[in-house]
Amino acid sequence: MKPFLLPLALLATATLQAQEPILFSSAGRWGYLHPKDSSVLIAARFDSARVFSGRYAPVLQGGKWGFIDAAGTLLVPPRYDDADHFAEGRAPVLRHGRWYFVDPQGRELGAGYEEVASFSEGRAAVKRDGAWGFMDTAGRELVPPVFRTVRDFSEGRAAVEKGGAWGYVDASGKLLVPMQYSSAGDFRDGFARVARGSRTTLIDRGGRERFAPVSEMIQSWNRDLAALMQHDTEQVFLLNTRTGKRIGTQVWNEVNLYALPGLAVVTNNNLVGIVHPDGRVLTPPKYGAIGTLHRGLAEVEAEGGLGYLDSTGREVLPPEYETVSLQAFNGNYVIHAYRQGKEGLFDQRGRTIVPVRYTGVQPVYDRPFVEVSSSDSAGLYDARGKVIVPLGLHSISLPRKTRLIEAEREGLTGLYDTKGRLVQPYKYNYVGHHPEAGLIVLGLEEQFYLADSNGRLLLPDAFDYLRPGSDGRVLAKRGETIGYLDRSGRLVIPYRYTDATPFSEGLAAVKEGEKWGYIDRSGAWALRPAWRVAGAFSGGLAPVKEGALTGFINRKGVLVAPYAYTETGTFSEGLIAVKNDSGWGYLDATGTEVTAPQFAEAGAFAEGLAAVRVGDKWGYLDRNGTLVIAAQYESADGFEKGAATVKRNGKYFTINKQGQLVE
Repeated sequence: MKPFLLPLALLATATLQAQEPILFSSAGRWGYLHPKDSSVLIAARFDSARVFSGRYAPVLQGGKWGFIDAAGTLLVPPRYDDADHFAEGRAPVLRHGRWYFVDPQGRELGAGYEEVASFSEGRAAVKRDGAWGFMDTAGRELVPPVFRTVRDFSEGRAAVEKGGAWGYVDASGKLLVPMQYSSAGDFRDGFARVARGSRTTLIDRGGRERFAPVSEMIQSWNRDLAALMQHDTEQVFLLNTRTGKRIGTQVWNEVNLYALPGLAVVTNNNLVGIVHPDGRVLTPPKYGAIGTLHRGLAEVEAEGGLGYLDSTGREVLPPEYETVSLQAFNGNYVIHAYRQGKEGLFDQRGRTIVPVRYTGVQPVYDRPFVEVSSSDSAGLYDARGKVIVPLGLHSISLPRKTRLIEAEREGLTGLYDTKGRLVQPYKYNYVGHHPEAGLIVLGLEEQFYLADSNGRLLLPDAFDYLRPGSDGRVLAKRGETIGYLDRSGRLVIPYRYTDATPFSEGLAAVKEGEKWGYIDRSGAWALRPAWRVAGAFSGGLAPVKEGALTGFINRKGVLVAPYAYTETGTFSEGLIAVKNDSGWGYLDATGTEVTAPQFAEAGAFAEGLAAVRVGDKWGYLDRNGTLVIAAQYESADGFEKGAATVKRNGKYFTINKQGQLVE
């Protein structure tokens, strides 16, 4: 039977948290779907179920309620007549007509009550013998049930009522504000609205009234201002909550005290302006709308155009663009603006970084540059708005861990430094960066030149091949023989080898005659030629061949892993992937098989995990050889900064090291 999905209205609560599983029903049973790709996460096996709230969800099984986590594990066995959602690590449960709380380990808290409310600020309202009090998360009654009505805690205070009079208690249960009001609300921004009969005022957290009770209705307030509506005209005026005095004589159709904290956004005749708490009209009503402050800026609209205001109400970008948005760039946020097919960038003070004249504007990830494009041309700006590479190039790239910029024009590449100076002309068809060696290899018509990390040529001479190693030696080929240069380009090991590898871990594999051996940095033999094929050292081992199979030797030339492998990877985090007829497995730095060959494919370890393929699906293996994330993906990348990209059902997602979907 095809699963029945809940209507969107019922699913709204479930999808507020992007990572919460989605409730679904199939054949009268209930389960949960993945929040991103809608695959079945928890099979439909429950009699009934409720949406996840945070990490847990109530489920009904065998006529009783319990709780599961996002993996479907029963944390609290089904033994309750009813159950509500967790809040602050506690969930209300009903047993034999009395309400208790449970923690995620299933421990019961509380003495058993007629009614309970969810926890707020570490306190929950509980009702016994017709009266309400409060308990803490340990199950202790801090406020005995003596009140007829209570409200949830907010900002460390809770409104309580007895005999028709309201007051406030603090988190310890102490009565801070005497029972003297006819109504009392929650605290917000340091104040709460209270009433004596038909007159209202605001009190602070100490119970002090900020102004004499008034007959007007208090619509809203913040730490500086209150908006009061006149009953006869329904016009709104402002009052300073610190002085208790009315601000000016102006009245407004509407007042918004939340869009720009500390200021009032006022509306008259469908136009919006800004008022300061001291009464100054910072901006007369002229905008169509002002949005809520976000990352220090508020979007503003006027006559169809969009712009931004800062937190003081100053117009940092005039409302004259079709679209505006905030983008992360260089450790901050900048304004992206679009108008009539053109794009540009501004900083948060409205200063131009990139003028609005390009068809494409894209900040470079993790670098202080902005790539711009127009038609088929590209250029580059820095974070201060300086043109680094002028428009007119086919493409631009910024290799990682380098200080140079590659620019391509008419099929040839040149190099710029970060100040915009052309350090190598447009004449190369190959550029290879080797940041670990501080060197660059430049290719021109199958001839290669050596440059330092600033792009300066070290030698005028051309080579047939160049490959820097990681420890200060450069493999150089001229004609049919290979030697080695130092970082300055000086020949330190003569041209004498017919084949060779770059230096790695202080040694280089070289071929002399028909056999391979290893030399040290001086060119002296460390291990004399003895192998048909030999590779570079990594993790203290090097691959060598005799016949068609590969084994591994240590730095003494001792064979520590037998000639048994048809393919090998490279060492990463002390392990290397190897393949034999049974599949792929892993060796450690001693040559020991720590994971027997068994996988269809195996990647390098990164952050303690390696992607492996089982059949046609990928999962992740830990260093102990345990498949800690089940093989379920069509593809899987290595982990970086705790996250990896995977593909499932044709869609790409990001997961954490527990296999959970993340943003």
